[in-house]
Amino acid sequence: MQVGQLIDGRFRVERLERSGGMGAIYKARDEAAGRLVAIKTMQQPPGPQAAEDADLFARFSREAATLEQLDHPHIVRYVAHGRTEDLGARGAYIAMEWLDGETLGARVARGPLSIRTALEIGMQVADALAFAHARGIVHRDVKPANLMLCDWRADRIKLLDFGVARVSSIASELTGTGSMLGTPGYMSPEQARGEKPLDARTDVFALGCVLFAAIAGTPPYVADSVAAVLARLLEHDAPRLAAAVPGVPTVVDDLLFRMMSRQASARPQDGEAVRRAIATILPNLPEGRHSTIPPVIPTLSPRERVVASVVAVEAEAGDRFRVEAALAPLGLGAFGEQGYLFAVVSRLGAPHDHAMQASRVALALADGMPEAAIGVASGWLELDVDGRPHGDALERARSLAKTREQITLDEVTSSLLDDRFRLSGAFLAGRRDEGPADGPNASLVGRLPLRGAAGAEWALAGRTRELAQLQSLLDECVAEPIARVALIVGNAGVGKTRVLREFLTRVPSSVTVLASACERSRAGHPFAALPVLTTGGASRRGAALEEKLAAALAHGPVVVAIDDAQWGDDPSFRTLLGAAKKHASAPLLVLLCGRAAAKEAFFALGGRGAIAQEVLVTAPSRKLLDEIAARAKIDPAAASTANTPLELAALAAAPGVPWTKMFKQARLDAFEGPVRRVLRASATCPERFGERTVVATIGAPEEAMTVRLALDSLVGADVLAREGDTLHFTDAEMREAARGMLATSDAASV
Repeated sequence: MQVGQLIDGRFRVERLERSGGMGAIYKARDEAAGRLVAIKTMQQPPGPQAAEDADLFARFSREAATLEQLDHPHIVRYVAHGRTEDLGARGAYIAMEWLDGETLGARVARGPLSIRTALEIGMQVADALAFAHARGIVHRDVKPANLMLCDWRADRIKLLDFGVARVSSIASELTGTGSMLGTPGYMSPEQARGEKPLDARTDVFALGCVLFAAIAGTPPYVADSVAAVLARLLEHDAPRLAAAVPGVPTVVDDLLFRMMSRQASARPQDGEAVRRAIATILPNLPEGRHSTIPPVIPTLSPRERVVASVVAVEAEAGDRFRVEAALAPLGLGAFGEQGYLFAVVSRLGAPHDHAMQASRVALALADGMPEAAIGVASGWLELDVDGRPHGDALERARSLAKTREQITLDEVTSSLLDDRFRLSGAFLAGRRDEGPADGPNASLVGRLPLRGAAGAEWALAGRTRELAQLQSLLDECVAEPIARVALIVGNAGVGKTRVLREFLTRVPSSVTVLASACERSRAGHPFAALPVLTTGGASRRGAALEEKLAAALAHGPVVVAIDDAQWGDDPSFRTLLGAAKKHASAPLLVLLCGRAAAKEAFFALGGRGAIAQEVLVTAPSRKLLDEIAARAKIDPAAASTANTPLELAALAAAPGVPWTKMFKQARLDAFEGPVRRVLRASATCPERFGERTVVATIGAPEEAMTVRLALDSLVGADVLAREGDTLHFTDAEMREAARGMLATSDAASV
């Protein structure tokens, strides 16, 4: 089977999980229900063995039908089964729910569980077995590898491989080898002797062995070979748990000894009897060294939660090509679910970057699919191990697409867009003109984005120093005359664009202003920073800008301003740097406004020596933010959580959104994967912690150096602070934002 193959017209294969001589297990998506499933396939081999296994598929189907009866919270859920030519002429499959987590075997391999935790697991398994035993079904292969801790939680146990283990050719991990039912070390003596029929008590024996292994850290029957294990099982009574775990309560020791009795008649009769016995023990289990509950999730799950914007479009199967064609130039892909196609934008460093990119996606889709209804929503998503998103933002985008309007935005998204986008209430009407900027300076300045609903009057608040620096540079360029290059640098949302825009409105009419803004959707494309300043294709933009500059400088001073320069490109930067050198004795001021990435890119091209001044735009003081909030009539209590003018602007537009947490987490989401993993691990640690604690939380001692490098990066980014051998988050808000990155299952364990 190939990745992407459709099984039985319903299940889309995503990847192979494991395989053997008789079949395989695949991860797939149920396109009818929009959920993940596990597909177990069975392929009858050709040749002489085919005759011997003539009834294999009949038994496979009977066992699948049995699974269909077992609807229980602690048994893996049946989805479908059948035979299909998609698997070959003689292929069959069973589809079951997909489970994330780890097996009990994997968990115990890292160390034994507490007695209480093991018994709580045992009671869930006994409850599942009781349900099956009441229907005359015996599992016959209960073992740690067949018990899944869903989402890595001990209170969410699922029993796997139910019924399939009753088929001898399938019992040995899909290999088609072996004739014994069960697994040595966990099979009952009667199983080892090949007795038939087996009843519920053989599952009771196996569960006793599982609980022994979970508490002691090793199975009750251990030897150098399978034959030696079976000999010990048949000739000797089970060992006492108390001998392996001194101090274990007698009632627990006695229960496991009875469950593992060589005589089936001496064991509890079925799963229900075991469940009742454990239920009697648990409330009276004394507190002590062996009854405390250690963390059952010693490692983080691969899942994580991100800030994102989602575009949803109602589409049929045939529309996928058109959607993907529209998304390809923007570097995005699409995935389908329940009649909708989705595109997700995340990890760009700031929520407004997500919202603007998602809005560009929506407009691109509307151009190619004018009949389609499109919804755009922003918020949080949880990503599974394959990066598949789930969560509120996805559902809100889907809901907005159902309004039948072409592009509908949620309140969060519309609050984050700047005036490059035309809005009509909750609807995205289009983009403002992106053609060459000609005409009076006022219209040119108007091409720079202004974000937020509260207006341009915020631009002057507390920015006297930055404006004075820029004015001094312009005065120097005009008086000398001389060409200067300056950087306006600051973190997302602190007000860089407002400073630039306000400065340009103050430029005298005798100065020509050429203004442009880069966009994330064009990042890295040659001359992507210059289209508003020039005409013609990309190959002509460098020469066109030079011609335009020469013409403008012939009439007087010129200011070239590029906003959002972090999304710029090397050819554009080289052209601007070359223009400043060529016209070194002309009244030319080149302003690059952006985040630190713009500065790094410009320096990498050799522009460090050309920078006359770096204007650092920092976040306003708390007092100034309060003054801005009062001017915009924002509730003081809500405004007290905002750290930047952009957060205040968003808060003015949508007061009920947790903007501060969203902005902080979006910044953290932009770190590379290994750094994010260390960051999530740090969020689960005590307030002050060491490197060893983080390594232990990740559960990978061999990655200690990677953890150290990631922690150094986080310290350098002012996310963490280091004091001697201990670390801590720089503030409570940062720690809360990092916790927001935790998947639901991980957050529940903190």
